[in-house]
Amino acid sequence: MDSVIPKAAEVDTVLATALRSERAEWPAGWSSNASAAVLERIAYHGVAGLLSAKADPLSRWPDAVRAEIHEHALGQSMWELRHKIVLGELLERLSESGTVVLLKGTAVAYDLYDNPAVRSRGDTDLLVTNAEREAARKILTESGFVRDNEDHDLPEALRSQEIWTLRSDDGTNHSIDLHWQPLNAPALEQHLSFGEMAAGALPLRRLCSVARAPSRSMMLLHACLHRGLHDCAPYFVGSRTYFGGNRLIWLYDLLLLGRTMSDLDWRFFCRMAVDKRVADVCLDGLNAAEIRLGPFCPSFMKEELGSAVSGTYFRSGQFGRALQDVFAVPGLQRKWQYLWARSLPTAEFMRAKYPEMASRALPILYARRLVELVRERPGQQM
Repeated sequence: MDSVIPKAAEVDTVLATALRSERAEWPAGWSSNASAAVLERIAYHGVAGLLSAKADPLSRWPDAVRAEIHEHALGQSMWELRHKIVLGELLERLSESGTVVLLKGTAVAYDLYDNPAVRSRGDTDLLVTNAEREAARKILTESGFVRDNEDHDLPEALRSQEIWTLRSDDGTNHSIDLHWQPLNAPALEQHLSFGEMAAGALPLRRLCSVARAPSRSMMLLHACLHRGLHDCAPYFVGSRTYFGGNRLIWLYDLLLLGRTMSDLDWRFFCRMAVDKRVADVCLDGLNAAEIRLGPFCPSFMKEELGSAVSGTYFRSGQFGRALQDVFAVPGLQRKWQYLWARSLPTAEFMRAKYPEMASRALPILYARRLVELVRERPGQQM
């Protein structure tokens, strides 16, 4: 019988089985011809480190695939060793001028993962107040970081984040995603504030003495909303464009957060989700994690979120969200600036966004962007 190239959903099911620490058999119909498809999905889901730490469930996988997973995980570990030093030194300096809160991957990695290196990520997200933005930029510059001015489709006055990158002496790159709003969408700016993210912050002493992350209730809320933003917004791995919020590494974060939360933590999370009218996207994310990784949510949480009234933002496609963002920007002139910048970004941004089409004429790139904006939300896999 000819060997089968598996579909993405089939691969994802096998990967989720392994992440549950259950034996994940390599299907009989697959052979080495399936290896490229499996490794591509592992890269997209960001779970090479996790899979490498769960060797037993993969014991019957092809040796070449397991070797590739191990090599990728080893590379993550080597990068993490250097990144921890770079980040620790930066946080020490930033803490002298104000409060800094770590978000998303790095926060969860140093709070809940036994080995932070298995939590793959391309950058570290840091949240500062808007008033401390210039001081943070000065410290990043003095620390050898360079701001990426091509990776933005909005003028500086309308942004809520920016990327800074340091090329270390050992050749590794270290990126900081500097935020002064917890969520990168004008329509959501009122949903979460710096004060809420910093309240009850947890120390991350495994990283350094000054590192802080939001409380686990707030981390879970932020993680659910971040996943919801990617439900129809694109996510990039290398030059590949993906849609959907069900990356297994994001769902694994939800699992770890949920397993460590007390009933009091869960009730605070529920109250925040209900009050902010985002109960639907939170429940959707938690259900997605449980379907793939096993149960971890208390029953009262599902009852409370399931009966709550939610806003429309996360149920809208990209075009609907874009309209709500435009209306949320204050002032007619700023609305027009935002609309123009989102519709016709700079040539530098467009060529950086679509590197595989960088040599094509700009109208073709703008046409692709328009198609991505108006097409229906892609269905979730698995």
